[in-house]
Amino acid sequence: MLVNKSSAIISGLLGVVIVLVAYSIILNPPQKTPTIDDISRTTKTVVGDQVSQKDLTLTEIFEKTETGVVKINVKRPNDPRGGGLGSGFVYDKKGHIITNDHVIENAEKITVTFLDGRSFKASLVGKDLYTDLAVVKVNASEEVLYPLALGNSSQLKVGEQIA
Repeated sequence: MLVNKSSAIISGLLGVVIVLVAYSIILNPPQKTPTIDDISRTTKTVVGDQVSQKDLTLTEIFEKTETGVVKINVKRPNDPRGGGLGSGFVYDKKGHIITNDHVIENAEKITVTFLDGRSFKASLVGKDLYTDLAVVKVNASEEVLYPLALGNSSQLKVGEQIA
């Protein structure tokens, strides 16, 4: 008799759980997660000094900007992992690189590596904790530096896709 009572209680609890899960699914149906193809079909970007009206794929965006994107490697004192890794982009031909503050935070050494594999020691120019932005500078020749143009946000329309 005790076994039947335990089985009934467990069955009842299991039934309640099934009903709650079904109810939750009905009220909040799963959303379709966008795929890379969905995103690349709707992406518009600002590249160079012009606004592209054509939808660019992620591959096209990469091809137009890859030379201006850099890898940033930092060494931090007292960090058990030894440091960190992040990215940035070339801002101008003077060697200014824009990155995130959290990437270079507490760094004792900053190294910037370009697409062609060349690496340069960088120095911190400035940072802003509030916007999580930082500027570092490398002493590299202009042939290595491919600045990415910043877009004009006043030309964007509400709801417009950006890269």
